[in-house]
Amino acid sequence: MLVEPASRLVTALRLVCGGSVTATRAIRCPPDGDFPQGLGPTASLSALPAFDEERPTILGREQVEAVREVYGLLAHPAVRESRGLQTALRRLVLAGADRVPTDRLIDLMVCAEVLFIKLPGLPADRRKQDKVVDGATALLADDPVLQTPSERLEALLRLGYRLRNDEMHGDDPSRRELRTLTGQPTVDVSAVVDDIERVLRRALVRLLSGVVEQ
Repeated sequence: MLVEPASRLVTALRLVCGGSVTATRAIRCPPDGDFPQGLGPTASLSALPAFDEERPTILGREQVEAVREVYGLLAHPAVRESRGLQTALRRLVLAGADRVPTDRLIDLMVCAEVLFIKLPGLPADRRKQDKVVDGATALLADDPVLQTPSERLEALLRLGYRLRNDEMHGDDPSRRELRTLTGQPTVDVSAVVDDIERVLRRALVRLLSGVVEQ
């Protein structure tokens, strides 16, 4: 009976706090009346990989209410019945535990395409990158948490697309000029991936709220 609420809690923590939180073990304890008696509790590894110790999920006091709110949104029938939202959420959770930045990026860009192409019902043609950028900037240009100009959002997501394509085609992503969401240059691909995740986490929270309100 704890599988669904535990999964929902992991997702809520990922959306609000980031990091690599995941449910890695299933704990089972048989009722006292079960037979044979005396076997005691058991633990089994789940299908998800272990969390990344380099990116722990930290829940601050100021985030508790936000986690509680998102936890409730995730249980709403409109959210649970939306295949697109469920796919995007699953990709975001899977991306959290992966230790390879470019592998995380692949899952994150799939999440972005679902959010900004599949959910609005747009055709998946060669303008996919433009549609993701347009959808993200329209949704998040005035976001009070990100507080990021549209041009920075656009630059980050277009960079993410190029890096994803490099990885998919066997090219070296580090050969590109990298910049974070603030526009600062970096040589660390993971810093760019972390910022893309921040953007998509905020997009998902706002989209969840909108679906429930509708």
